[in-house]
Amino acid sequence: MNNRGFTLIEIIVALAVFAIIAAITSSILYQSFQIKERTENQSKLINQLQLGLILINKDISQIVERPVRGNQMHLFPSFIGQTDYLEFTRGGNTNYLSTQKKSNLGRIAYICKNKKLLRRTWSELDTPDRDNYHDRIIFNNLINCSISYIGMHQNIVPTWYQYATRQNDLNTTSPLPKAIKFDLNFTNLGEIKLDFKI
Repeated sequence: MNNRGFTLIEIIVALAVFAIIAAITSSILYQSFQIKERTENQSKLINQLQLGLILINKDISQIVERPVRGNQMHLFPSFIGQTDYLEFTRGGNTNYLSTQKKSNLGRIAYICKNKKLLRRTWSELDTPDRDNYHDRIIFNNLINCSISYIGMHQNIVPTWYQYATRQNDLNTTSPLPKAIKFDLNFTNLGEIKLDFKI
């Protein structure tokens, strides 16, 4: 019977092999956690993008020609289009739980400001105080944000003035553009150009 144990060299070799296997395993685990975290972050960004696009599309597809009254009974046109500001009246608001008769129209604005795209709403359509509004961030982390307008003959203009026929669209009298174009450049998703038909 041989009572001989392990030699020092055998123990060192076994420890070295174990250390190499442990280092490889921990590296693989670390990288898999990093990939999982990046995937979750990208998934959140894409989900936020999808929800924002659905909201913008829903608002724009329900634009109606209805001017509103504001401070000191000033009349605002039904559609205001600038490169960093879009305001319009939309239909489709539901009042299921309201006991009072209330209009299904609402006033919406989209604003490019401070590297964000904001959605502004007012509680009343013809509000005596236009400074009483609610802003919601639709997209943040934007490098660039601009809005332009597509006329009946596919011409793209940076501003849209209601009934400004010659500037808007070559002798047509449409108060609304044919479509609205959003150019968004995200820090983490890159540039996205979107056209929303009215």
